[in-house]
Amino acid sequence: MLMAGPAALKTLRNHLSDEKIIALWNESSDSMRHEFPRAWSILSPQMRKIEIDHKGESDVRYSLD
Repeated sequence: MLMAGPAALKTLRNHLSDEKIIALWNESSDSMRHEFPRAWSILSPQMRKIEIDHKGESDVRYSLD
């Protein structure tokens, strides 16, 4: 499970921009937490990584709700 997070993030970043990944996460994280708790627990720390990667930009598109 520890390795699944970085692998999932790499796959997501190959297909979507960070902006789109964060937007999708912000829209679905609550329902994902209830319906797919294991997936949520893998992806949640990865979303923080994206947010940290863009921290210096002060762009609200990269902030988590």
